[in-house]
Amino acid sequence: MSPPDKDAVLDLFACAYRGSPDALAAFVATYPEHAEDLVDYANELNLQRECGAKRSITPADEAWIETEVGRMSATRAAAVDPFAGLQPAQFAETRKALGVPSVVVEAFRDRMVNVVSVPLPFLDRLAGQLRVGLAELVQFLEGPPRLAPNLAFKADVAPRAPAVKMSFASILGQAGVSPDRAAALLAEDD
Repeated sequence: MSPPDKDAVLDLFACAYRGSPDALAAFVATYPEHAEDLVDYANELNLQRECGAKRSITPADEAWIETEVGRMSATRAAAVDPFAGLQPAQFAETRKALGVPSVVVEAFRDRMVNVVSVPLPFLDRLAGQLRVGLAELVQFLEGPPRLAPNLAFKADVAPRAPAVKMSFASILGQAGVSPDRAAALLAEDD
């Protein structure tokens, strides 16, 4: 069975979101490839809900909505890659400062980690190591997963980034981080 297309996902989301605003997080987690469209649609549904009780949406309202959605999409697309200029020595320093294997830092670089599963103190330390603000780092990490830059492959078909992000706990487990160290990283609080 093939995954549902974007329009089907948005239709399902609209029904679920009208009943529960919490549906946005669930749909973004389930369909990360449609995350931007889901957030835009949620904003549109919220605006319709607010305007619906007062008056109908006019063509001017629709034009304003389109402009705002385009502006938000452009802002998201312009997210700065904090890993872009990271030299090998800085990468090693970051890994050591965080006390994690290289593969964990690579998972963040490739946006494979579901940012909501990462304790805030860890994100804050990572942002400090990358010399960016926490908000900039989160904005970057919320983007879709990607393949490592300069990835070489020998195959008939080019590799693709996974469609679903992983939890921080899963990344730590797959990286071979000891259970005690993983528990300490996951238990960090403000």
